Amino acid sequence: MDFYDFSKQEVPDTLALAYVDLSTLKGLMQEGVLDEGAYRRYHTLLQEMPDDGVFYPKSFNVVTREYEYEVTVNLIDQLLVAIHAGETDRDQAHLYQFLKHKFDQTGKLFGQYMRTDRTAAVKYESPSVYGLAIMFALQQGDRPLAEQLYERMLTLKGNDVRYPGGYVFKANTHIFDNLLPLLGEYALENE
Repeated sequence: MDFYDFSKQEVPDTLALAYVDLSTLKGLMQEGVLDEGAYRRYHTLLQEMPDDGVFYPKSFNVVTREYEYEVTVNLIDQLLVAIHAGETDRDQAHLYQFLKHKFDQTGKLFGQYMRTDRTAAVKYESPSVYGLAIMFALQQGDRPLAEQLYERMLTLKGNDVRYPGGYVFKANTHIFDNLLPLLGEYALENE
């Protein structure tokens, strides 16, 4: 599940698939914190999840055992799921080709897309999306695309002198909009 509410002693019925970080779960298994059966269930959850021809579901309902989609797709969630699912033998070609096509077509990746017609649902770009997209492109063996994504990501750096080198927009920022670009940059430099 996504969380446990200790005060109410309740758990939700859903698990956000972006939280299923197989490399972290594998580390927990190797340290004896997570048993191998639990790790295998998470692995299978990502390996066998459906897609709609491009996009992955947002969550898995543990009660009904059904995957659940959203009408508007957040690329951060999609890329996290894709990167984690890439640790299985799952074919990632559909999402990868979609991202490559959209970037080739517009020179940008937007933060959200409509699931039904694959059009941008928002007009903003996110440094987090680019950081994750860099890692996904590298996972797919496409360094040239990763480099192009990196160059586009750099154009989003804020020009606020109070925060040199940061991704700050009108004195507003989010930790993930700075950490995920750094992780993408690190992956590109250390591939």
